[in-house]
Amino acid sequence: MDELRAYNPGDLIFEEGTIGDAMLMIREGTVEILKHTTDGEVLLTVQNPGELVGVFTYFNRGRRLASARARTRVVGQLIGRGTGPDPMQSLPKWVQVVIRDFSTRIEQINNQYAKALQEKKEIEKKVMDLVQLSAQLASCLAELSVYKAKKADDGREMVLLSEMIDMLEASLGYERNELEGVIGVFKAMGLLKVELEPDRGQEVIALGAAQRLKWYADFVRSTRIGKNKKLLQVQVPFKSRKQLFALRDYVQKMGGDLNKTYKEDFKNLEAFQAQFKAKTKLNIDEQALDGGEKLGLLEVKHVPNKTTISFHPTSLVRTLIALNVIRRLQAGPGASGLGEDVEENT
Repeated sequence: MDELRAYNPGDLIFEEGTIGDAMLMIREGTVEILKHTTDGEVLLTVQNPGELVGVFTYFNRGRRLASARARTRVVGQLIGRGTGPDPMQSLPKWVQVVIRDFSTRIEQINNQYAKALQEKKEIEKKVMDLVQLSAQLASCLAELSVYKAKKADDGREMVLLSEMIDMLEASLGYERNELEGVIGVFKAMGLLKVELEPDRGQEVIALGAAQRLKWYADFVRSTRIGKNKKLLQVQVPFKSRKQLFALRDYVQKMGGDLNKTYKEDFKNLEAFQAQFKAKTKLNIDEQALDGGEKLGLLEVKHVPNKTTISFHPTSLVRTLIALNVIRRLQAGPGASGLGEDVEENT
């Protein structure tokens, strides 16, 4: 049997586990090779025009190691074994042995690869669940803190952290150690400033600090479907992030408003770097400024005899803190030695 076949997107060409009595020479379109696991199907590879699908099981008449499915419209030459001579028998004995051995090895590799991909998906899902939990937790802390706040001796409204965790454990259904782990990351990364109550030494949060967590929850959501989605792909070294954090201190030293876009003109970039160092005692290099631009946190414009720097100090710092929190959660709440920035006043 040798005939031209056409398949629509999604059509099953060969099914895993069936006897390999034919192979397909792809003329047009692309074919997905899939391995079925207990947790669903795993894409192993995609085959293109000019390639053969199912060649090994065609020769050794074994069971198919994976399924083949049309990804696009596919036109191909279906070559069947039919009732004629066994093509395997026409090959030298040593070639037959090599084909059978190679088929076995391919099956082992497919299984290992499918398992590895599945494990990777599970890890990614767990990490994403943790990041989404952090957003849910931040949003709930911001909302519920209003109802649990009490006035302290200094007149500020404060929230007892242990009470908030009790409420969250009961309402969200997460394990307490999960909640405490995420809150621990919030504290370590400077997203949440926690104080000690003078009388009982219990951890408390200022109402304003708790309510500011809402921007973090909004930020996490925007990294999934919004304008900030690309930020998680941008890698900025610790040294550069530290320099970018110092931009807020620079604005303060210059008497600027932290809640408004700060814009300043210089003769050239070196002039800005010199003034930055004079005000903050820190250097800021082009790598840091380039990283800030990639993150969309600042803009550096060069025209003849003039360089303009512009950024929003508070948005810049908050974004850096949020990214630090997410990366720490992706590494695991208990991860240490990541060299992350800690910034308290968000």
